[in-house]
Formats: sequence, structure tokens, C-alpha cells
Amino acid sequence: MFLLSRLINIFQLHNPIVHLDSVTITSLETKGVNLTANVDLTFMFDTPYYNNMNASFSDLKVNVWWSGKENVTLAKTDLPPFALTAHNLTTIKSKVTMTGEFNNRTDVINQIVAERGNGSVKIGVSLFGLISLKDGVSEVMKFDFHPVAVKFPPGGKNGTWKYYVPRPIFIFNVL
Repeated sequence: MFLLSRLINIFQLHNPIVHLDSVTITSLETKGVNLTANVDLTFMFDTPYYNNMNASFSDLKVNVWWSGKENVTLAKTDLPPFALTAHNLTTIKSKVTMTGEFNNRTDVINQIVAERGNGSVKIGVSLFGLISLKDGVSEVMKFDFHPVAVKFPPGGKNGTWKYYVPRPIFIFNVL
């Protein structure tokens, strides 16, 4: 059994577990051919399999995109570097601002407005950068989070999406 567990440890991937925890869009405005909004993102980074190795993250880039007829980048930002110790779960927040990058792209703006009018806008997020381990190994990492439906109330300019971990359902056998 000991030998089997050592073999499993040798072949474990050196990739963090990262998931997109929440997306909040505030002040989504469309005036003429301009689209502006603030996007708050929350990521969860987990390093459970590093066998007491620290991990450093650097050159992190966040891309927020809309998945209509084509994937259109809405905004980009950089995240500051950070480090995690082994067996650590950390929350990283990012603020991205959309500032009229779609001048003369009325097709994109009109489709986003139509989606919002139907109650949600499909937003995708990409995160990429470098991860370095204590042992000196550096790897490129990229995470593409499939489009999530950011919910907007009728006529609202603010929308949210939150990752929910399903709770276990306990069924008791009652006689």
C-alpha cells in the first residue's frame, strides 16, 4: 500500500485547482455605440496536491468575454503576483472595467442588451499566467471558465452569478 501511494504522488499533476466563484456586473450602461460596466470577479485557488511545496503565481492575466455569435473580449486586467503554501485555499478578487472598447460594434452591444432584457448575459472568463513551485519548476497555466449566466432583474443594470457547491441530501430510511 505504501508503494502504491508513493507512485501516485510521483505522477500527480503540479496544477492548482482554480474555480471561478462569483461574477458581479454593476452599472452596465449602453449609450449609443458605447458599452461600460464594472465587473467584479472572485477566484478560489487551491493547492492540495503539492506535498508541502509552496506555489507562486505571477504574470496573471484575466480576460472577460461575451459569448454571443463570436467570443468577444469585453475587458482585460492583470492580477498581482501571490504565493500559496501547501494545502491552502485562497480567495483572489479582481475588478475589471469595460470602458467603451466597442465603439462602432453596435451588433455586439445590441445583442448584450437583448440578453440582459431576457434576464441574463453570458459572460466567460479566462485566467492565465505562470506557476512556480518551490522546487524551481515553472509551468504556464490557463483556465477557461465557460460562459456563466449573469442574472439581471428586469430593467436592472446590476447582475450576479455565484458558484454554488451542492449540499448533500440525506435520505433517512424511516419504517
